Amino acid sequence: MRFDESFFKGEERDGFYIESEMKRAWAAELEVLMEIDRICKKHSIRYFADSGTLLGAVRHNGFIPWDDDLDIAMLRSDYMKFIRVAQAELKLPALCLDIYHQKHWSEPFARVVNGAAGIQLTKAHLERYHGCPYSVGVDIFILDDVPSTEAEYDATIELYEWTAAVKELFQKKVEQLESIEDSSEKEEIAREWEEQLEEQLVQLEMECNIKIDRDKNIPNQLLRVIDGLFAMYNGDGKDEVVNFPFMKKGNYHHCGKKKEWYRDSILLPFENITIPVPIDFYKVLEKSYGPNYLTPVKKWNFHDYPFYKVHKKKLKETQKDMRNIKGKMDRLEKLLSGN
Repeated sequence: MRFDESFFKGEERDGFYIESEMKRAWAAELEVLMEIDRICKKHSIRYFADSGTLLGAVRHNGFIPWDDDLDIAMLRSDYMKFIRVAQAELKLPALCLDIYHQKHWSEPFARVVNGAAGIQLTKAHLERYHGCPYSVGVDIFILDDVPSTEAEYDATIELYEWTAAVKELFQKKVEQLESIEDSSEKEEIAREWEEQLEEQLVQLEMECNIKIDRDKNIPNQLLRVIDGLFAMYNGDGKDEVVNFPFMKKGNYHHCGKKKEWYRDSILLPFENITIPVPIDFYKVLEKSYGPNYLTPVKKWNFHDYPFYKVHKKKLKETQKDMRNIKGKMDRLEKLLSGN
């Protein structure tokens, strides 16, 4: 993509100052989005701007000034098709992270990223992603059918939360065992964890009529169980869809969005591109944010802004290490030349 150099200058929008560094992260994310768009057009896959990205498109013609990521959504059939074809279609270093192709991916939705996690300082990467050294991506949420009854909805959410909690137990086990150095203590703690986790797995298997293979990646199997719970009402539910991972028990009558709102899409300006939004985007936004969605509210729901705050210290350390290595290489060159 081509950006005017003025795009990367820090500026104030709606009373909020956006750093030049964030502008470069935005540009990198737009590059990832355009790669998704290319694949979707080739394979007739529909996607829609979602969450803050949809709100930004309508209210700001681009990113919400205090937002730092891109979100899109797909109906279940389109989502499953995308994660299948993306494995072959994405041009490296970009890749699609999802539970069916990356066993260690830990989210119940997919993300397309511009490369491996961490900081990339190669010339090729910085040129490709407009000077942004960080791993960035686009989240792809799934729109599944809402169950036809409130009881089924609440049961689905309860099973989801239970399964997710068991998955988190495995992570806590790993973290605790990694922090223990004494081998005998580690063995005893590991045995206690195994007993606790086995009890949870047996109960879950009985409740969901499933079988978890203890010799394979258990957290990944649990995520697949969760995905199955979300997908099982498609074609047999209400005329509404929902992004299940963000739902709670008790909000059955307020959670769903009409399928007809997603019957087609229109293009709206978004920074220097256009992005598809649901044809009835105003109904989607009112359901998500209330009738005053056009009034800006500066708040962050799920993560700290900016996302790269935690990486900046590491970046400075990496740059220092590279300078030290270069200095030592200069000395080596002199030694080898006899000077």
